[in-house]
Amino acid sequence: MNRVVCLLLVSFFTSICSAQIVDPELLKLLERHAETLRSEIHPNGLKSLILEGTHENKEGTIVPIEVKKEHPGKIRLETLQNNDLEVTIGYNSQLGVSWGRIDDGKRVARIDPSEKQNINWLDIDSDFDGHLIRALKGDDSVTLTHLDSYQVPNSELKLHCILATDDSEQKFRYYLHPTKYYMVRKQVIPGDGSAVMEVRHSHFRPIEGISIAHRVMLYADGVHVSTENYSKVRVNEEIYDFLFEKSPY
Repeated sequence: MNRVVCLLLVSFFTSICSAQIVDPELLKLLERHAETLRSEIHPNGLKSLILEGTHENKEGTIVPIEVKKEHPGKIRLETLQNNDLEVTIGYNSQLGVSWGRIDDGKRVARIDPSEKQNINWLDIDSDFDGHLIRALKGDDSVTLTHLDSYQVPNSELKLHCILATDDSEQKFRYYLHPTKYYMVRKQVIPGDGSAVMEVRHSHFRPIEGISIAHRVMLYADGVHVSTENYSKVRVNEEIYDFLFEKSPY
């Protein structure tokens, strides 16, 4: 299909689905953010993502990690721990099914990766669209509020800030780059007043025209928890469905 036709169709689709957003400044901001998630090569946006790199916890332990994500809400994480244990965790948000397994090379054991806290990170991380794109597509379960810009400490950056709420007990704050409009930070604010979790994205590099963060850092109430550095990123490659299915053993 002609590229111009593709872009016109995308623009037309966006204008229909975003009709419920009445704040023109917020609408323009969301549309610019949506543009960062597609490219000439991938005019329909991200449908799958494979990231390979390392995971470092706050104690400084570094292990390899591979993350596979597929639209709209599937995720699979694989790590090799320092004791040679292969740990795999999967989640399908549409089914609400999570599963995990540990393989030490001799035997395989199932584990329950269910969250013990109020924040279900598997559900949040598997959500390809996030609240901003879902609202832009017309999801009336999401409410957005355009907040004042956030001045990053010790920096000249003033980030666009958007508050999002849905039918959960959490609130979410999204912080977008002032001129490039990709997501720089995301905060998850639990309803019970426990630690505010913040994910910071940096080291953006274009992958087939789409800017992808190659570093992701997690903070709890401002305290650094972990860092993931990705050295290899692939977009919109086919991922076999069985990789997201619950392991039979």
